[in-house]
Amino acid sequence: SPWFFLGFPTMDAVAETVQQLIEGMRQRSGFLCSEDSLEELSTAFMNSSLSAEAMEPTEYLKWLRCNVLEREVIIESPMMMGHMTTKLPSYMPDLGKLVTAMNLNLVKTETAKVTSLLEREAIAVLHKEIFHQDDAFYARHVQCRSSSLGVMTSGGTAANIQALWMARQRLCPDAEARGLTLTGARRAVVLTSALAHYSVEKAMCLLGLGSENLIKVQTLSDFSVDVKAMKRVLQRLENVQVMAIVGLAGATETGHVDDLEALADLAASLGAHFHVDAAWGFPLLLDKDHGRGLMKGAERADTVAVDGHKLLYTPMGCGTLLMRNPLDPSRVCKSARYIIREDSFDQGRFTLEGSRPAMAIYLHMNLRCLGRQGLLSRIAAGCALAQRLAEMLRRDESSFELITDPPQSNIVLYRYIPRSFRHLGSVLEEHGKALDHFQVALQSAQAAAGRSFVSRTAVPVRRYGGNFVVCLRAVFGNPSINEEHLEQMLQDQERHASELEKFLFSTAIDIAPSPGGTTRVPDAGEAGEAGEESSD
Repeated sequence: SPWFFLGFPTMDAVAETVQQLIEGMRQRSGFLCSEDSLEELSTAFMNSSLSAEAMEPTEYLKWLRCNVLEREVIIESPMMMGHMTTKLPSYMPDLGKLVTAMNLNLVKTETAKVTSLLEREAIAVLHKEIFHQDDAFYARHVQCRSSSLGVMTSGGTAANIQALWMARQRLCPDAEARGLTLTGARRAVVLTSALAHYSVEKAMCLLGLGSENLIKVQTLSDFSVDVKAMKRVLQRLENVQVMAIVGLAGATETGHVDDLEALADLAASLGAHFHVDAAWGFPLLLDKDHGRGLMKGAERADTVAVDGHKLLYTPMGCGTLLMRNPLDPSRVCKSARYIIREDSFDQGRFTLEGSRPAMAIYLHMNLRCLGRQGLLSRIAAGCALAQRLAEMLRRDESSFELITDPPQSNIVLYRYIPRSFRHLGSVLEEHGKALDHFQVALQSAQAAAGRSFVSRTAVPVRRYGGNFVVCLRAVFGNPSINEEHLEQMLQDQERHASELEKFLFSTAIDIAPSPGGTTRVPDAGEAGEAGEESSD
């Protein structure tokens, strides 16, 4: 008989096996991932035919352990320092079993009667941290069917898209029916930082506004957007209507916060929608001594994007778009004949996405069980680690160059200076392309080795004329990381760098750079292969 006729004994075996796999994963937290290449790993996943016979779940779990779990990235490893996905509270996997068993759909109360109310409450807690309305305001709007303090989304991308959808409706209320039409051959533009998240450009394309109408403005030396430069850009633009200004509260690449107060003033003077992308930086608000000062001006935003699955420590897929005005006439408001009717309580009336899982339960539990102090302690620990890494890099300034100096939150950008370059002094940047290639090769080699990990990016650096510089990027959201892990990560980098230098540079560089300020090095693919070979 097929396994699904055998009943609970099989299910008990599945539950026991899953728990064993979770425990095994936790015991492997010192291991980061397989050293096998993606090409090698892909050979186990070439099947394209539906199985003719049902496999027993326990057999599938054995297959999963051998082919996936024993090779997959261990996100909760303290040596994973490169991305914003981090270690979850210990109770989350068990809560996940419950949420999965419930299998609710938060688009409508008919499939999530009580959890829809819980979701509204969780959103209200986030809303109050930013907008600071009084208790009477929340008593009126938290559970009012005509109000929307915000909506849950699958993440910051969906939140940013919905925010700019609202901005378009504010500028042109007839756009949904007739398309975007502005008088006088004007075009709608959005102003933001050069470091804006890529989802903002996605939104411009999706909403029919065009990526060319996203005006990205240079940053200052502290990586916040240059508001004066933004005003100069506005003076040069002709026949445009500013639809929105997007401020960053915790830039994805650098962790820095824009001057939100100045951006709010500018948006108000233009009558433009003001959106703040706080997907990463929202928890800074919990720090009343320092973080709230950095975030001053966020309370004036029309909309704010927040990601629960970053520094609010929920599983992936938990985002929120908060709305300052719960009755904002430009909000999304759609209905259907069979659900989300106009007079219903359904949250789906206000969301970009339709069917949604009960991610709000994860968020609600963390807001209750970690609370302000628990969340703040994690944020503070990450910021302290960023400062400590910066100190370590400054101490070894011949080997490393600190780019985010000082770090403003819990992200550090830096680059390794190969020995062959250290004698160059002030002419170092004439070999910028060679340095960029070296960072790519170093990060690739370290990632391939699977013992420690930082990511990489390229950001405009003011001291180098605003040119984009490839950097290594360390992100500290995991509360398990300590100073010993930092030292081990840097030792790994220095070991890989030493091997790469043997391959890339046989002699010290003491000649003038080639035209364009570059020095010939192998391309990123060649360097990456060299790093993989030397890591064994």
